[in-house]
Amino acid sequence: SRLISIDFVVGRSNMCIRIENTFDVSRKNLISEGTSKEDKKNHGFGIKKIEEIVEANKGFFSSWEKNDHYFSEIIFH
Repeated sequence: SRLISIDFVVGRSNMCIRIENTFDVSRKNLISEGTSKEDKKNHGFGIKKIEEIVEANKGFFSSWEKNDHYFSEIIFH
């Protein structure tokens, strides 16, 4: 089943955004190429843009995979 979960945690001096998304493990090699979509010309830039925005705002970005879930975490101080 498909799942997308987004959590916002706001503290006194920081904000954390946590994202969890499922993906089809059988298409994992396509994901590592940037996108699993057939139209690669117009897809696959999302994570790169997020990393650029977070870096420009002096934030911290991390992402990882576990089983069939993809996790991202963004922290701004």
